[in-house]
Amino acid sequence: MIDVGIIVANQVQSTFYETYLKSTKRFRISFSVDTLSSLTTAIIVYGEPEVLIIQSLQEIGSIEEFSVILKSRQTLKSLLILEKPEDLDLAYVTRLGIHGYLQKSGNIQELTDAMEKLVAEGGYISPRIATHLINNLQKRPEDRYNELLTNREREIMKFICEGLTYKEIAERMFITPFTVNQHLKKIYLKLKVKSKGELISKMLSVK
Repeated sequence: MIDVGIIVANQVQSTFYETYLKSTKRFRISFSVDTLSSLTTAIIVYGEPEVLIIQSLQEIGSIEEFSVILKSRQTLKSLLILEKPEDLDLAYVTRLGIHGYLQKSGNIQELTDAMEKLVAEGGYISPRIATHLINNLQKRPEDRYNELLTNREREIMKFICEGLTYKEIAERMFITPFTVNQHLKKIYLKLKVKSKGELISKMLSVK
C-alpha cells in the first residue's frame, strides 16, 4: 500500500479523492488537510506520506512556506493536480520542488496510475500537460507573455518598459492615470510580478 496525504482547499474534492483512493485498496490515507499550517501538524502527528496530492495551490498558502515544507522532506513525492494545462507555470512550481503534474479529468484511474509511477520512478507528467509544455516551449517568451494580455495591456506594458510615467501613459492613451494603474494591477497578476521593476526586468530578460 502507498501512504497518501491530501492537501486540497475544496472539502468536497478532498473527500472525493479520499473515498476513491480508499476504495482501490492500494492506498492508505495518512491525512487530509486544507491549509499549510495543518499540513505541518499532520506530518508531525501522522508521519510523512509517500505521496502528497496538491490541488488549488494558490488557495492553500504562500510559495515560500510551501517550498520550505516540501524541500525539507527528502522522501515525500508531491503530485500537483491542475484544472487545465495552462495553469502550469513552471517558473512558479519548480521553486516548490513538485515531482508530478496531472490534469484533472474524468478518468480517475489516471490519478492512481500517476501516484504509482511517482513512487516507482520518482516523477510523473500527464500526456496532456507534456504536450502543452512542448508547444509552449517552442514559442518565444515574449509571445507567451503577450498571449496572456489584452491589446491595451500590451500597449501599457510597452510604455512602462520605455520609462513613461502613469501620467504620460494616460495622456498618450486618452485615459486617466487611475485606469493605467488598474490595468497594471491586472498585468502584474497575469505575469506574476509584484512591481514595475519586476515587470521591466521580466520583459528585458526576453529581449
